[in-house]
Formats: sequence, structure tokens, C-alpha cells
Amino acid sequence: MIKGSIKVKGREPYIKGTDIPVYQVAALYPAASIEEILEDFPSLRRAQVEHAIDFARTHPKKGRPYPSTSLKRGISSLIKSGVFNDD
Repeated sequence: MIKGSIKVKGREPYIKGTDIPVYQVAALYPAASIEEILEDFPSLRRAQVEHAIDFARTHPKKGRPYPSTSLKRGISSLIKSGVFNDD
């Protein structure tokens, strides 16, 4: 049941019981798997992530989209590429 998993504050839908925007989580999929999203947001359950994705599909957001990579994965990628090395 998607509606029971989503709450709206102001004009932005959030995953119920969190301060995590639905569209922020949904934007990560399919570039990241649900398992990877759960690694980035360990407080979420699989059903919450699936409901966020389904909600975003049925209620597309207008305006600027959220990034398709989480901050955690983006920083990790930069570290692995050596951007922060002093060499």
C-alpha cells in the first residue's frame, strides 16, 4: 500500500517515518539497484524503497530532478578515482 508509506510535508512527499524525500530515493533507481539504495539509506526497508519508486512513477515530479547518484556513492567514486590524492 503506497499511500500508507508516503507522507506529504508542504508540497514534498517523504517516506513515512523519515525526513527522506520520495523523489530523492526514486531518482537513484535504476542507476542503482534497490540493494544499493538500501546500503545508502540503511534506515529504510525494501518495501519503502519500492513504494517510493512506484509513487514517483505514478506522480512524476515537475522541475529540476534529483541526482541519480547518492552523495555517498559520488564521494566514494571520487576517492577511488584519486581526485583527493596529493600526487
